[in-house]
Amino acid sequence: MNEYITSAHFVRSKESVSEHKELIEDCRVKFNERSQSSSNYKVIHNITYPNDYVMEIRWGSANPIDVLQAGRTLRLFADELLKSEIMQKKVVSGKFLSYHTINASPNDASLSDIEMIERLANLLRTNPSSERIKEIREILLR
Repeated sequence: MNEYITSAHFVRSKESVSEHKELIEDCRVKFNERSQSSSNYKVIHNITYPNDYVMEIRWGSANPIDVLQAGRTLRLFADELLKSEIMQKKVVSGKFLSYHTINASPNDASLSDIEMIERLANLLRTNPSSERIKEIREILLR
């Protein structure tokens, strides 16, 4: 199975994702149930919350996924979330969640060193409040 890690946050700034853990977990279970019948089976292994504003989704796919289009893969998950009126109020300009995905497969040889640095730079830029990202930034800037 191809493994991925997606960091997601609400498009509207300073919207807490961690206060919706129960709803998010229910949607994870529904996503996994509905995806079982898909030709390209996917599973969300777990969702963690590095801070109040970001959820880290660890998931797998039977077939490789282009990480730049992972948001499309997780659309069923987002659609489940949007069934809640609370979540519908978080839609801004037709968008709901912002995603950034990396390939977490241990033997992914498709990434060049430059691509990995570009993705790291993007992760640093898009998740400035993450404590883990702050620690990485400090290490890199020494």
